[in-house]
Amino acid sequence: MGAKIVIIVVLVGVFVAGYFLFFQDSSGGPQMLEQDRFVDAYVELAALAERMPIGTPEYDREKKRVLESMGLTPEQIEKALAAYNDQPEKWQPVWERIQAELEKRQQELEPASGTAPTPADTN
Repeated sequence: MGAKIVIIVVLVGVFVAGYFLFFQDSSGGPQMLEQDRFVDAYVELAALAERMPIGTPEYDREKKRVLESMGLTPEQIEKALAAYNDQPEKWQPVWERIQAELEKRQQELEPASGTAPTPADTN
């Protein structure tokens, strides 16, 4: 009977430790971003990548500014991406939200008439 109690206590301890290791980073803050914040940040960074080449000093500065304005760090985004990549069943709905948001932004940028400019319009 005493061995069963010890096993149960050890298992509960392992689950609790696993929870804190997965959901807490070294600073005590949440490791996994809330889905809404992650989607917003991913969409902003995707829009940024459309405006300037990734990996340039300008991109890196602007990425840092965008994330700071959202109260995030690059490490938080990287950790969230890694966690979602390890759990494809959770990544799918997040990716669908990201795509929908990017499509919405694209539609907002298109002319109200919905027609593309003709070559004569560009002269």
